[in-house]
Amino acid sequence: MSSSLARVLLPALLPGLLLACGDKDPDGGGGDAGDGGGDDCTEVAFFLDSDGDGHGGSERVDACEAPDGYVARSTDCDDGDASVNPDATETCDGVDEDCDGDIDEDAGDMQAFLTDADGDGFGDDDSPVMACELAEGLAEEGGDCDDAEASAYPGAVEACDGIDNDCDGSTDGASYPSDFTGSLSEAVVEVAGAGTGELLCVEPGTYAEQLVLEGVSLEVRGYGAGQTVIEGLGDGSWAIDVDGADGATVADLSAPSAYVLDSAGFSMSGVSLEGLSALVGTSCIGCALYVQDSEVSLEDVDITDAEVSVTYFNNAHGGFAYAVDSQLSWVGGQISGNTVDSTSATVSSGVAFNGSRSEVHLEDLEVSDNVYSVTKTSGSSSSTANLYGMVYVYDTDMSLVDVAVDDNVVTLYSESTASSGMGFTNFTVGLYVQESTFSWDGGSLSGNAGTGQASDQSQGLLVYATSSPLQLTDVDIMGNMVGSYGDANAGYVAGLYSNGAPHDYLRVDIRGNHLESAGASGWMQGLIGGYEADGSVLSNVVIAGNTVEAHASAYGLLSAYRYDLTVDHATIVGNELSAVTAESGVFGVEWGSLAVSNSIVAGNSLVGTTASPGAAVVAWDGRNEVSLTYSDVYDNSSNLNDDFMQGDHNTFDGLAGDGMISEDPGFVGTSGAPDGWDLTLGSGSAAVDAADPSESDADGSGSDMGAYGGPEGAW
Repeated sequence: MSSSLARVLLPALLPGLLLACGDKDPDGGGGDAGDGGGDDCTEVAFFLDSDGDGHGGSERVDACEAPDGYVARSTDCDDGDASVNPDATETCDGVDEDCDGDIDEDAGDMQAFLTDADGDGFGDDDSPVMACELAEGLAEEGGDCDDAEASAYPGAVEACDGIDNDCDGSTDGASYPSDFTGSLSEAVVEVAGAGTGELLCVEPGTYAEQLVLEGVSLEVRGYGAGQTVIEGLGDGSWAIDVDGADGATVADLSAPSAYVLDSAGFSMSGVSLEGLSALVGTSCIGCALYVQDSEVSLEDVDITDAEVSVTYFNNAHGGFAYAVDSQLSWVGGQISGNTVDSTSATVSSGVAFNGSRSEVHLEDLEVSDNVYSVTKTSGSSSSTANLYGMVYVYDTDMSLVDVAVDDNVVTLYSESTASSGMGFTNFTVGLYVQESTFSWDGGSLSGNAGTGQASDQSQGLLVYATSSPLQLTDVDIMGNMVGSYGDANAGYVAGLYSNGAPHDYLRVDIRGNHLESAGASGWMQGLIGGYEADGSVLSNVVIAGNTVEAHASAYGLLSAYRYDLTVDHATIVGNELSAVTAESGVFGVEWGSLAVSNSIVAGNSLVGTTASPGAAVVAWDGRNEVSLTYSDVYDNSSNLNDDFMQGDHNTFDGLAGDGMISEDPGFVGTSGAPDGWDLTLGSGSAAVDAADPSESDADGSGSDMGAYGGPEGAW
């Protein structure tokens, strides 16, 4: 086409060409291509951008132009958060800001950590790692000299293991006998002369010599109990003899005995005091471990397999471990498998442990399988023998946490009890606490067996406390079998007895014990008793499946003689009390007061009595204050469903006081041995929500009767 012709035709054709390309109709007859109305519009996808960050979500429209709030890309993984889109920067917040499927990777605010491959809390300085937070395999502190060895890190205790445990650049300390020509005690003096806190390693082997630490402060470590053995001299002297060794440590070895005197901050760990064999002429007090005038910390220390024989008259056994005028903390370990055998009149103040005028804390300790046997011959020149428990304390502040006193055996026997002065006195198998404060939180007193021929008083067969507040919490007392037999007077006897100070039991489970007193006179105060123990409280206790047999008289299963006793939220079920003479009952009180509330007393029986029938509550000699409220007394033997009040001055409203019922408690299960009974209440039990309406159970619901109800009933 010529240029002149183009100039003629182009003005005429241009409007049509513009319309064909989708421009707006010049005369307004067409539509806007952006609204999709044009017949010739090519539509594309647009995506709603709710958060305005320039990236759309999944909501789509097809149009020729982007509508308001829409964009051409659907790349936003969270269209409700403008800080989350592919162009965002990751931060340490647990959110995938850049929408790449990973969280917090390469975050801008990461911190610097170190690799901790061995999990000891210290990292390798040469292995830095950037991370958002401290996680497994990372550490904030460096300085680990061997990140493949968990026992090596700054501040670790240097052990004798060929490793630089404390990362100070040196391995172990001086090594005996390789680095020395003299004795072990001479090596101690030489190493101690190098400065405070030095380490002496004793190589594996058995050494017939003493380890003497006198006036020194150093660590003596073996290569492990059973590998490094210090036998001692075999002449009755101590294998480990510590005197004035402030801050010293003995660890990771075995020896038959240890003596600590006038030493502050002394510690033993990983030590096994084992295999002591002693023939005692005068006394064996702290035969395996003796601590006096010292501050001592024991960790994972065992006293095992000791054998002590007493062959002379008038001797004393004062515990395999003894602390006097000291502060002692013992965490972890055992006093187990030890024996004392005597043919003399022996006084034992604690077969396993004896504390006097001290502060003592025992934790995670097992006192088990110890055997104490005394056989008095007719030729004995002494009148009595005494057993003051597996654990004995005098004038001591003592606390036990998760301590088990289990499966110990005690026998006191006389060949001729008919002869004058041939009996035994003060026969206690478990704990004997005198003029002390005593608490026991968690643990057990179970499976112990004891037989003694008593000529006088055997007041606490399992536990005896005199002038000592006694607090037991979450302790199981199960399956003990203890009997006191013999001469005319068996005294005032009970399984657990307090004299002159209150006892406070919380969530104590007492089941399947058999206690027997066979004296021809005297009183059996039952399972729990005492004298002038005002303020005693039994709260949320289980007393089930026990048998108490008195060959003379019995106050009751639980008794209060001249003191005030409160029993709250108790489950007293399936016990059997046998008494030959005098009235007996579940509860006995004389010259005192008894308040029972929110409890279940069911399925108990009184057998063998030749006296009047007995009763649920027996009170003697008048002036007793007795109350039973919000409790269930049900299905006891016929002689235990009433009350017996002797005298004219008792205060008692009977068994029909406030909230009293007589209904099946509906326990979940009582088949098999007592230790397997499930004494929680079934859903249909009449005792559910039937306790004092002014209180609640631990879960906030109405208060149930029995040991598992009330605010302290969460076992």
